[in-house]
Amino acid sequence: MHSQITMTPQVTPVGIVQKPALWNVLLVNNDNSATVVKLQIQLTNTATGTIVLTAESSSFSLPAGTTVTTLDNVSPVIYDYPSPGAINQDPNGFLPIGEYEACYTLSKLDNELFVVVAESCIDITIEPLSPPLLSAPGDQEEVATVYPQFSWIPPAPLNMFINPSYDLVLVEVLPGQQPAEALQQNIPVYVAGNMQDIFLNYPAANTALDTSKLYAWQVIAKDNGVFAAQSEVWSFRVKKDTFPTPNANENPYVKLQQNLGASVTECEDILKVYYNNEAGDTTIAYTISSLDNADLGAVVKTGTLTIGLGENFIDVPLINEDRLLEGKVYLFAVVNSRNQTWALKLMYHQSINQ
Repeated sequence: MHSQITMTPQVTPVGIVQKPALWNVLLVNNDNSATVVKLQIQLTNTATGTIVLTAESSSFSLPAGTTVTTLDNVSPVIYDYPSPGAINQDPNGFLPIGEYEACYTLSKLDNELFVVVAESCIDITIEPLSPPLLSAPGDQEEVATVYPQFSWIPPAPLNMFINPSYDLVLVEVLPGQQPAEALQQNIPVYVAGNMQDIFLNYPAANTALDTSKLYAWQVIAKDNGVFAAQSEVWSFRVKKDTFPTPNANENPYVKLQQNLGASVTECEDILKVYYNNEAGDTTIAYTISSLDNADLGAVVKTGTLTIGLGENFIDVPLINEDRLLEGKVYLFAVVNSRNQTWALKLMYHQSINQ
């Protein structure tokens, strides 16, 4: 008769797990002598039903009594990955975020054949040590822009993720609501999904945030598009009078566009432009070229502007030496590091003071 061998996997059921920890198994050999055995493991993602890993140990001698195996006891081991991209193939790597069933099969050598003598399955939930941590705007902060930049710290350890991405949700907090309650109940003011970066500039193409309202936001981390962890909920307000207010006789700042329309901005000795620097450039080159049929495309002025991250309100001086002619229409254009062109049309008028 086969001697009885019992098996109990010793893997932590919740938390962070590296592949070597899968081989921590409690074996009890009730025979009086050692026997030769080997272990097999099958790891299945219970959310998708996908087998993400199978593994088989080398045969090893199991002494009588109680033994706790480790990777060193059963090496070398052979891993197979039936679903490429579902798990890191580093033999010492972390298991990716998710819920899994790990099934163990123990076989004993009997007459030159391995015979299954014990089977056991356990559930494993892999969670990051830390969820995404919000960074800016700070909780309950007053920001000085109606187009704020959001940033956060990724979950840790990040190498548990195969393909990390982030969703950001921004909502208005209504009177009497808590920020977390608003996130659950209110229609979002803005949603961004499947981001690879750990920052986001609120798009200038969107409606500017209201200085009279309270906003709440949260970041959700995903791995291969599947929920992994979510941050706390933070809130912020926009300070009043954050947008430059021109004097009564001044022209307003005109927003640069990627898709030009028919509108033309009239200006004299200073061109006032608004540009949202989402690319994070520190400088940006510009050109002013003619749109007149007689010399279409001729460049009459070039220069470099120093800019900061996010929104920029820029004064570009225009003087007679720049060869701009009274009443003529020109194209003002900048090209950022993403090779995007932002532009506007302008009609130049010579200042009466020149």
